[in-house]
Amino acid sequence: MGGRVDLLKQLRHEIDSGERLGPQLFFTGPYLDGNPASFQPSIVVQNATEAQNAVRQLKSEGVDFIKVQSRLQPQAYFAIAQEAQKDDIRFVGHVPDSVTAAQASEAGQASIEHLTGVLLGCSTKEEELRQRRLKALPRGENFSQSLERDRVWNRDLLASYSAGKADRLFRKFAANHTWQIPTLPLLIDLAYSRRNPTGPTIRA
Repeated sequence: MGGRVDLLKQLRHEIDSGERLGPQLFFTGPYLDGNPASFQPSIVVQNATEAQNAVRQLKSEGVDFIKVQSRLQPQAYFAIAQEAQKDDIRFVGHVPDSVTAAQASEAGQASIEHLTGVLLGCSTKEEELRQRRLKALPRGENFSQSLERDRVWNRDLLASYSAGKADRLFRKFAANHTWQIPTLPLLIDLAYSRRNPTGPTIRA
């Protein structure tokens, strides 16, 4: 789901030739992300032209699909979607912070990783909460204040859950064949980073 194409090609060759034991390998290359990129390796794309060129480049290098990341702006994201469709290559990954899960599904994103944007898409305050999330961080905010701000945001997100919106969103996913990759063990580890005092580390 992200890596250097040359190294992944080498690994796939070693597996296919029997030199190394391993599974059949399918991979993306670097992530496509906004500026600054969330993770490395990434190709930063900030407009439609850069986005289209990045998709073409990665396809020419032999990747199996494209992975998008959270900091993409809408113009670049939808250009990726259009170019991927034109070049007949799937794109997968995060729903960018500035795009809705419904828009990602309609744009043809084949899978959504970690349920990014899904719970927000089930909120009656979806746009308000998105804008709050996208606002610049307060100057001088310390770690405790940041945690409290996140706690309040998540409380408001959960309190505004709508079963009706969820139903409509999930029907859209089904109609568009948008797969969900929840990575629940990772999310649980992030939520419960401390050991259970009466037992082992909490895991899925």
